[in-house]
Amino acid sequence: MKPIAIQEIPEHIQNDVGTIYAIHFPKQGYTSDVGIIETANGTYVVKRAKDERFCASLEKDAKALTCLSSTALPIPTLYRFHETKHKKEAWALLEYIEGETLQQALEKETNEAKRVST
Repeated sequence: MKPIAIQEIPEHIQNDVGTIYAIHFPKQGYTSDVGIIETANGTYVVKRAKDERFCASLEKDAKALTCLSSTALPIPTLYRFHETKHKKEAWALLEYIEGETLQQALEKETNEAKRVST
């Protein structure tokens, strides 16, 4: 079963990105469903959290990204954060940046001292 179906993505997010042609799912975390969506206007990341605790966590992530957006750090742009109280869901629409995850980088690091200190 796919974590997110295209028709589940809120209408205002679909309006932001244009027609969604495909959705792919990277290895999942534990606090939200993550989809990489290919659209008429480019590639984006959509995250959905369910349950109040995980919604609060996604909201904190969104606030952190907003704060960090004024720095020179290479972080994804947060295009939209939306919380649906009656469904107890939160959604975030983010810029897709190709690269590797922190976990992948750490797994590739052969120097134990460097890997542990990161």
